[in-house]
Amino acid sequence: MAQSGQAAGALNNGFGGQVILHLARNGDTLTAATSADKLFVSQDDGRHWRPLGGYPAPQTAAERHGEQLYTTNCQACHGDHGIGESPAPGKTSLAPALDETAHAWHHTDEQLEKVILEGLPSPSRMPAWSGTLTPTDARDLIAYMKSLWDARALRCQGPKHMSPECRR
Repeated sequence: MAQSGQAAGALNNGFGGQVILHLARNGDTLTAATSADKLFVSQDDGRHWRPLGGYPAPQTAAERHGEQLYTTNCQACHGDHGIGESPAPGKTSLAPALDETAHAWHHTDEQLEKVILEGLPSPSRMPAWSGTLTPTDARDLIAYMKSLWDARALRCQGPKHMSPECRR
């Protein structure tokens, strides 16, 4: 954000498909509120962002292994910590967020495992990972994804997401 005598500059779009709705400055800290009801902070004029409160740390061995697999195989498309792919010129389909801001939690663990291992049909860009990942690897990836979800997404995963108590 430009202040008197400063030039304006572009912010790093590390928000996946989320859009900044509000932006505020308090000293050296920028705070952004996004369309997914998330708050992010930056200490370097918007070049790097982290969620207010930080990212959850993987707790189990499966979550830690899943995080490693995610960083190696999934992050390039699905973004840091599952935030989703950021729009860019020429991109017609975006890899969705895998945190609770998109619809990954609308699927059961079994459905997620099938998508990871078998991919999705064209025009999706989601390849089959069965030649690279084992079923155990896929389950560890799902454990990591679920470590990024909020309590509501965990409670309402799968078909339960349509129940009245799970709708926002």
